[in-house]
Amino acid sequence: MHVRGQNMHISDHDLERYYLGMVTDEAELATLEEHILACASCAERADEAQDYVDAMRAAAIVVEPGIPKVTIS
Repeated sequence: MHVRGQNMHISDHDLERYYLGMVTDEAELATLEEHILACASCAERADEAQDYVDAMRAAAIVVEPGIPKVTIS
């Protein structure tokens, strides 16, 4: 887990990795989740990261005319 600043907050990169499902190590996952629950600043940034990831996923699903829609689960 990468931290930013002296207060040991989760990096934006790791928040994005978390919401993209890219954190597969159980120890790292537990550390991230515990910190998000305990730190109001990181919890707020986690919400923003989730909104960003959701927006990117939605943008990736936009279908152009004549191109078949692909469902991503």
